[in-house]
Amino acid sequence: EDYKNHLPANHPGVIAVGAIWPSSNRQIDGVTGLPINEALNVADFSNWGEGLIWAPGDNTYFSKRDGVNFDNHYGTSAASPFVGGVVALL
Repeated sequence: EDYKNHLPANHPGVIAVGAIWPSSNRQIDGVTGLPINEALNVADFSNWGEGLIWAPGDNTYFSKRDGVNFDNHYGTSAASPFVGGVVALL
């Protein structure tokens, strides 16, 4: 669904995050944020909309809490660290 219809993503001052992955069936236009057939490959669980920041968020490889092992994660929570890095560079 369009994130502008949901809190907290549509709250002023919030950076809304969308999760992308090459194998997704759902595609969103990167300029308008609207679903189309040829654009970003958006994860099926991700919201979409104009002004969203897109980041890898499906089947993303992360280190586990033990600092030794690794595992795959998914969700906009997995995409958020990438967006935090981009914001830090601004």
